[in-house]
Amino acid sequence: MGCQMTIFLNSDTGAVVFFSGDIGQLGLGVIFGF
Repeated sequence: MGCQMTIFLNSDTGAVVFFSGDIGQLGLGVIFGF
């Protein structure tokens, strides 16, 4: 009912945050630290 994907890239910490609204809730946040 609305596939919304937002990608936040922080070059300060090098962390990538993925927010997917496909879950149907507040959204799933996955943080990858490189």
